[in-house]
Amino acid sequence: MLHSDIPRILAALKSALRAKNLTYKAIAARLGVHEATVKRNLNGRGLSLEFLERVCNLADLRIPELLEMSKDGEDGREHHISIRQESGLASNLLSTFFFLLLQRKWTPEEIREEFRLTEAQLVNHLIRLDRLGVIKLLPNNRVRVLIGRHPDWKTGGPIRQSFNRWLGQQFANMDYPRGMFEVETVKIAPSSLVLVQSLMKDFSEAIIRIGERDHQLRGEQLAWYSILVATRPVDPLSIPDGD
Repeated sequence: MLHSDIPRILAALKSALRAKNLTYKAIAARLGVHEATVKRNLNGRGLSLEFLERVCNLADLRIPELLEMSKDGEDGREHHISIRQESGLASNLLSTFFFLLLQRKWTPEEIREEFRLTEAQLVNHLIRLDRLGVIKLLPNNRVRVLIGRHPDWKTGGPIRQSFNRWLGQQFANMDYPRGMFEVETVKIAPSSLVLVQSLMKDFSEAIIRIGERDHQLRGEQLAWYSILVATRPVDPLSIPDGD
């Protein structure tokens, strides 16, 4: 284990502890140490292998499993996805949505609780994703995500077609509350379109970060929202003339 690996390993451990609803205070009580000691160690200051093993035991986790989970960073992840994988994902959009949540650091247990799944239902989804090669299913329903964010979905491919149909249904009614809908039609140069696309990507990443931040909140009333960011060429001459 290299020193440079420690932040990634601790991030994986914190995720496993969060799935068990183990706070710093609870960990300290069960280990018989001060809460400040737990915070210091889980932030990489003075961390020993013995302490790491004791905390892993609280999360029902062995150190080799933690090391496997810690490989779940963006670096080195594939972004290419085969047509077989796409077709398999498109056949069950709920499994695909769970896969996207796993990419965003949700744990399987959090998904099970959020969507009120039985253990068998959760395992069925995880096995499906494992067989498609987009995750690696580890003992105790832990996973390692194998595909990075923003996979190279095929243009006009199975996933885009399936999600287009679903999103079309969600956004079919354009009568949104004030502040929940913005649209602009402008005439711009090709160079400006590149800028718009960059802004769209940055906005999308910002939304993901907001979701990841709020995912850490406890006791807050959260609600699901779809945010559609899109642009397309239009012909203003097609706008209906009431006369």
